[in-house]
Amino acid sequence: MKLKLVTLALTLCAAGASFAHDGQHGKRGGFGMLDTNKDGAISQAEACGGPRAAEGALCKNFAAIDANKDGVLSKDEMHAAKFAFVAHKGFGKLDANADGALSQAEACGGPRGAQGKVCVDFAAIDANKDGQLSKEELRAFHQANHPKRGH
Repeated sequence: MKLKLVTLALTLCAAGASFAHDGQHGKRGGFGMLDTNKDGAISQAEACGGPRAAEGALCKNFAAIDANKDGVLSKDEMHAAKFAFVAHKGFGKLDANADGALSQAEACGGPRGAQGKVCVDFAAIDANKDGQLSKEELRAFHQANHPKRGH
């Protein structure tokens, strides 16, 4: 699991983390720019096309991001990959005592403080009500609140 998150993190860093949010064609690294045939999905050929793209992390990790194994990347799959990267990176920053879980104090001690989403939604995210948030609880909460829309 840790290797998969690292792989996704590298993929997103190389491909541009903004691509999951927009369909803008001119935005560097945007989903719309990668979707050259404008069908609303990124094929492996699109991910690996262009000068030096075959050497890039998006091309090399295409299968890991293609969660439903349909041969194309949807905005939802790209968004999920970005979320996995952000959650992995952000979790480590918030986990001040490095115990692998976030207490409410740690969740509310981030850059957004009490207004941060993890702080505001702490009780809802804490599925097992143990007063700690695991990466799995964060992932499950995100998936439940961002249902798949298809490609």
